[in-house]
Amino acid sequence: MATYTYVEVPGVPLLPIVPGAAHKWHAVIPTSRARGDVFALNVRVDDIWGNPTADCPAGPFRLKGNGPIAALPDEVRFQPGAKALRIEGLKVNAPGLIVIDVLDAGGQKVVSSNTLVAKDELSLRPYWGDLHAQSGETIGSGSALDYIVFGRDYAFLDMIGHQGNDFQITQRFWSKLNSLMREWNAPGRFVTLPGYEWSGNTALGGDRNVFYKDESLPIRRSSHALVADRSDVETDCWDARALFSALGPDFSQTVVWAHCGGRYADIAYAHDHALERSVEIHSSWGTFEWLAADAFQQGYRVGIVGNSDGHKGRPGSEPPGASLFGALGGLTCYWMKELTRDCLFDALQSRHHYATTGSRVHLMVDVQLADSGTVWTDDPRVPGARSHTSDVVMMGDIVSCSARCVALHATIVADSAILCIEVRRGSEILETIRPNGKLPMGRRYRIEWSGAEYRGRARQTVWDGTLRVEGAEIVSANPINFLNPDRPLKQVSRTELSWSSITTGNYAGIDLVLSGDDAAIKIETAVGELAVSLADVGHAPTIRKFGKLARELRISRQPDEYAVTASELRRDIDLVPGDNPLWICASFADGHQAWSSPIYFIGQQ
Repeated sequence: MATYTYVEVPGVPLLPIVPGAAHKWHAVIPTSRARGDVFALNVRVDDIWGNPTADCPAGPFRLKGNGPIAALPDEVRFQPGAKALRIEGLKVNAPGLIVIDVLDAGGQKVVSSNTLVAKDELSLRPYWGDLHAQSGETIGSGSALDYIVFGRDYAFLDMIGHQGNDFQITQRFWSKLNSLMREWNAPGRFVTLPGYEWSGNTALGGDRNVFYKDESLPIRRSSHALVADRSDVETDCWDARALFSALGPDFSQTVVWAHCGGRYADIAYAHDHALERSVEIHSSWGTFEWLAADAFQQGYRVGIVGNSDGHKGRPGSEPPGASLFGALGGLTCYWMKELTRDCLFDALQSRHHYATTGSRVHLMVDVQLADSGTVWTDDPRVPGARSHTSDVVMMGDIVSCSARCVALHATIVADSAILCIEVRRGSEILETIRPNGKLPMGRRYRIEWSGAEYRGRARQTVWDGTLRVEGAEIVSANPINFLNPDRPLKQVSRTELSWSSITTGNYAGIDLVLSGDDAAIKIETAVGELAVSLADVGHAPTIRKFGKLARELRISRQPDEYAVTASELRRDIDLVPGDNPLWICASFADGHQAWSSPIYFIGQQ
């Protein structure tokens, strides 16, 4: 581990761990660019556990461009032994939507890329990162170097951070890690961000991510529990309040996030308006909207991020595997002027970002004001807070203005059907839009279960169960967020399903098609039951709640075929006195979700 205290054990066998056969292909391009921008297509294939594998045909593969794209080669090949392929020099030549299909030698589609939204011009461009995970030098797999290489060359990240547990980071490893961050930082191609995880227990404030603008600032640990060299023990910060006090003089060079891992953050115990800019509400540990709710309740103005917080050395692409991690690792998209560390830090401090559960969807939330307002980069409660005047504001902005009503504008472009969009003010859902709800409903039903036992470790809710149909037969049943291959959805008979499933604040479920709709369904799980006549089930879910942390069973009726994968909405929202954190949560048919950082309108008293 990071203590670098080793005892050699003779005769230890070497067990090579190698990826399996090709199972799932991925093709990744940027989510938005402007006319004339040059970009790259990245392709890889994973085995059933999410490990990149070279056990696939080398090619040739044909590339088919859909939309305003130039300089796309006709065909490409994988190099011998390669697990990924990067095709550079592609160009946006007009506004529109761009998707690239990868076809095998027989002309069959292997995979389609995510959608790139092409614009005439952009002042900010989206870049994708996973800034929160760690490697084997602390708790995890592989070396820090392998970790960085995976993030750039296999997960196709634009930026990366390393967040080792502070009580395991020796001065030697801290120096090595900073050297790697400096060496691999390549503006325009790949950005690294130095930092560490302050790993205090919840009673002392809980886990915080600390990010530095450069490699010169010191690590301030929660303890030296696994660090033998105590020559710098006087720099330790035993609780989060002490951490914020110590970091305060460097707040222009430092960003802190609160997150929920093994020691969930108690942001009511400690928070700093200048330092703590965001909360992480999704990771491999699960989904934690309650952390954002805590911030709203306390009157904090924070952005929203998602990361893997993974231990497997696979930043940017981390399934939970066979362990008790319950979710696919998340990602955050940052709106930046260019791909540099300075611009990343600007985005972090301005909260100009949105989180996903791992998908790369395009999301923008903005407001055109009738009259210019004051837009705050820093919370105005911070002495010397930076601000500027503008009549256009976007996700993450803190806004003082004379408006009593604002027109919220949101654009979503995804590769899976948009099931619902929630317009929120803090924890209040102002409106739920179901874009596919105008289609004729079919014999397709969506069953979902979600929630967690509590905030701390072992939060997993076990949903092992069965589904029985009376009056119809099962035509098809496809799993949603069944992320452990050892726990598949099973069809027991023409009228019965069974499964083993856990959730950790996120959700899982079944996409079910029946032979008729004059039928009834009974769902039995380890948590509880839900029995319904399908005549009573509509597009808005029928829900049964089971307490604790948002544990629910729900069923809804869906169209036979989805049609809406893109949505643009405008809503007039009356502002109330005090803070108005206006944000969007979108849910998709493939089981993914996305959350914008709120725009904080400070309503007139």
